[in-house]
Amino acid sequence: MTACLQVRGLSVDIKGGQKHQPLVQGLDFDLPAGSLTGLVGASGSGKSLTALALLDLLDPRLFTYRADRLQLGDTDLLTLSARARRRLRGQGMAAIFQDPATALDPVSTIGRQLQRVVSRQLNLSTTDARSTVLQALQTVGFEDPQAIARSWPHELSGGMRQRIMIAHAHALRPRLLIADEPTTALDTGHKQRILAHLQKLQTEHGTAILLITHDLRLLPRLADQVLVMRGGRLVEQTQTRALFQTPQHEYSRQLLADLPPAVRKGPPPSAVRKQNALLTVEGLTVTHRSNKHRRITAVHGVSFELLEGEILGLTGVSGAGKSTLARTLLQLHSPDQGSIRLRGQELIGANKEQLQAARRAMQIVFQDPLTALSPRRSIYQLLQEPARHFGLDASYEHCVACLAAVELEADVLQRRPAAFSSGQRQRIALARALISDPALLIADETLSALDVSVQQRIVRLLQRLCRERHISLLLVCHDLALLQQLAHRTAVMQAGKLVELGPTRQLMDQPMHAHTRELVAAQLALDSTRPAALTRAVEP
Repeated sequence: MTACLQVRGLSVDIKGGQKHQPLVQGLDFDLPAGSLTGLVGASGSGKSLTALALLDLLDPRLFTYRADRLQLGDTDLLTLSARARRRLRGQGMAAIFQDPATALDPVSTIGRQLQRVVSRQLNLSTTDARSTVLQALQTVGFEDPQAIARSWPHELSGGMRQRIMIAHAHALRPRLLIADEPTTALDTGHKQRILAHLQKLQTEHGTAILLITHDLRLLPRLADQVLVMRGGRLVEQTQTRALFQTPQHEYSRQLLADLPPAVRKGPPPSAVRKQNALLTVEGLTVTHRSNKHRRITAVHGVSFELLEGEILGLTGVSGAGKSTLARTLLQLHSPDQGSIRLRGQELIGANKEQLQAARRAMQIVFQDPLTALSPRRSIYQLLQEPARHFGLDASYEHCVACLAAVELEADVLQRRPAAFSSGQRQRIALARALISDPALLIADETLSALDVSVQQRIVRLLQRLCRERHISLLLVCHDLALLQQLAHRTAVMQAGKLVELGPTRQLMDQPMHAHTRELVAAQLALDSTRPAALTRAVEP
């Protein structure tokens, strides 16, 4: 098979860092035309740096890269000028990054910015470019592409923004597509559909795809070969079937062992001991107003209880209203109607002092800790800030104790967020939330961006914190396998409504609502890709 991309001796260094080991060292691999190659490894293994080097997008102030050969088809990328490389990006090479918010223009509508790129890259008229954009948006699952085209990036959920970027790449049909964690923010159903669209690009248009992912479950039905990276090196390069059946490297075996347990049917769950309700939500409705003529009901008539010490899962497709609901509970969004009571105290319409007390008892950990932690402050300052805000103990000893609770040492206090891996930053965000000794912790897709090894460590950490500190946890999560591993009960949202709520195991075994059945079927299809020897079932 003809090679679309040939890479020999690719290395990435910190600029001026000759005394240190390269961040990426001596990579050799080929991407055949029309193939899909998986690139896997833990956070900090060099996967994203490799992608940026291939695209010539590394910040020249911080990094340098070198290679013996870097060739796209017949084009030697190492001899191209910077201007020629920029022209090549688009139809020649395209990328889908993990965080779509950084790739979308916040002051331009979705349709306008996509049309601008498509018109320039494909040399189309305004009418043809608009038609191409609308068709691409429909291809990635948007039922009303015209409404999406009129929307601004901030009006869409993270999963919806990711589908925008995939539609962008789909419209350009490049020879090489580098997809860096493109399904991180997507629910299982949309994840399957997006991967099907990537396969369509691969098979119908001959696009070679390099899929960087921490979710190895995606690879058996998709990838022709898998590259495993650790510490900036390729430790295994093999066919997908061979990796899953007989992994050669110890690190590959560890990654496979750390996959989330597979969802399975089983005996009915034991009855949950009735406890007092910590949080009671009744008839909650939240409407977003993008302008004076357009209203979007993000949450519609939602009612539920969260018990003391309970882990309640919240799932649904991207854009179902999960994050809006979570933020509204903290009064970060103003509801139109309904009731939110924390231990019987009404929060809607509460005065400043009441809200201050409620926010001390309710803390949130977001999906991306890097955007939630100020890059200019040390970890010590980041932990002291909420303690001082709530009038609590901001001493060095208290900060060390909170770090110890999330299994971090005191020596991290003087460093800044950029010095840590994504898993470490997530632990720091958890420690910051614990500083006020909350009764309720809201984890909004806290696990989705983590590699499988770190993900399982955070799962065990959350379980321990809830058990030892008697914290209630509202876990917003797309992955039903993780919810079955963690949550006592799970609520399912669709189009802003709560369509089903029940014990997690029962909901997986006997889903009552059609939408829940779709989600469970998609999760079972994902889990079925693993060989039986690697399928660990969730314990009852």
